[in-house]
Order: sequence, then structure tokens, then C-alpha cells
Amino acid sequence: DWGHEYEDEAALYFEKVTGLKCLPGEFTIAPPPFQIIGGTPGRFLQNGHLQIKCPYTVEVVMANLRAKTPPLENLKQVWFEMICMGEGTVGYWASYDPRIAEGAPGKIKIIEITRDDRFWEFSEMVGELERHTLAVCEEMKELFSVPKKKGRKKKR
Repeated sequence: DWGHEYEDEAALYFEKVTGLKCLPGEFTIAPPPFQIIGGTPGRFLQNGHLQIKCPYTVEVVMANLRAKTPPLENLKQVWFEMICMGEGTVGYWASYDPRIAEGAPGKIKIIEITRDDRFWEFSEMVGELERHTLAVCEEMKELFSVPKKKGRKKKR
């Protein structure tokens, strides 16, 4: 609840610091070769997206400020959104704390996320998960659908 309460404020502060305009995120279906996956970035940017985190505890705030990369679960979230946004997009992760004074270095931590070897490995794993999911769906159709009856045609 805390994070959602301050997300809009964080997006405005991100705009102020970076000069990049944020628009609300909406559900986005991944481009081919993906068929069924999609995600909702926190914010859309001109050529990418932003994932905002507003941690509540001092421990998480401090860990985020010291980090060179986002926590792995956040990094995977940004990577997944990069898959959904398609090639040529940039992902940003920001950790924001409304309790820290405006202009202080610790108010917001922004990291640009790139498509590195770990991203491509993750992307392949997502593709494998999608292929498995589609195969299970087909199997379920076969197992749970009622076959059409072959009946005699009525004579007139």
C-alpha cells in the first residue's frame, strides 16, 4: 500500500530529475515470437519504461541506495517488461523515498537496465515457459473437450 500511495509522486520526481516524461503504464502484449505473455510496466517513457519501487523499511531503502543493480526480483520484473515492450526499448528502475528531503541524493536511486547476457538467458526461460504453457493448454483441450458425436443423418 505504501508503495502504491507514493508511486505517482515518485514518477513526477523521476521526470524532474531525468527530464523524461512518464505516462501511466498499461497492459502490453509481447511482440512475436511470443504469443500469450504480457505485462504492465509502472510507467511508459518515450523509448522504454520505468519500474518504480517505494520501499517502506529503512533496511530496504538503504540496500537500494547502496546497490549497483536492482534486487534480482525487481531486475527480472524490468527484464520481463522489456520483453513485452520489444527490441530497442530501455528499462529503468527507480527506488524512491518520500520521507527524504527533496534534492537529497538519497531521495531517488535510478538505474538504467540493459539487455545483457543474463537478460537473454531470462528471455529464453520465459519463451520456454510460454511454449510449455501452450502445450499444456492444447493437452487440456484434448482431455476435457467433449468429442463431437458422429450421428446418422435424418431422412426426410
